[in-house]
Amino acid sequence: MPSLRVEDRLDGTTNFKSWKTKILLALDKNDIQNYVKKSVSEPQDVEEKVRHKKNEAKAKRILIDSLNDHLIPHVVDLKTTKEMYDALVGLFKSKNTSRKLALRHWLCRVMVSRSYSVATYLMRVSQLRDQLIAVGDTIYDAKFVTVTLNGFPSSWDLFV
Repeated sequence: MPSLRVEDRLDGTTNFKSWKTKILLALDKNDIQNYVKKSVSEPQDVEEKVRHKKNEAKAKRILIDSLNDHLIPHVVDLKTTKEMYDALVGLFKSKNTSRKLALRHWLCRVMVSRSYSVATYLMRVSQLRDQLIAVGDTIYDAKFVTVTLNGFPSSWDLFV
């Protein structure tokens, strides 16, 4: 059971959406995705009970292995994989208005500077757009292009 690569581990809101996709695929590959989608009750049959405990432990291990160390304390004391997963989703899939406004503010304020290459700038703008999408806010293509082009300094006017 290979764990996710270090760079694929959940670090926070910046990579939550991609982490969620990868973790669900990893659980699906091991045929244990139900352990995060719904509460799986413990069966009565002894053989089934043993398999259930092994699957729950495997799902927890996959989830824990997919987190950066600073996030483990948020889930370590929770009993089921579903509780752990739901806690992480609740932590990073914030849909409140202030989060949306803050992300839109940062999107409009990010600019190309000496510390940013054009590629770094475009990556940062894309990350902010992805974070907005993750919190349920849509930024239309025309607005996104306008905001992105406005981030270039006046020395780039010919390019813009």
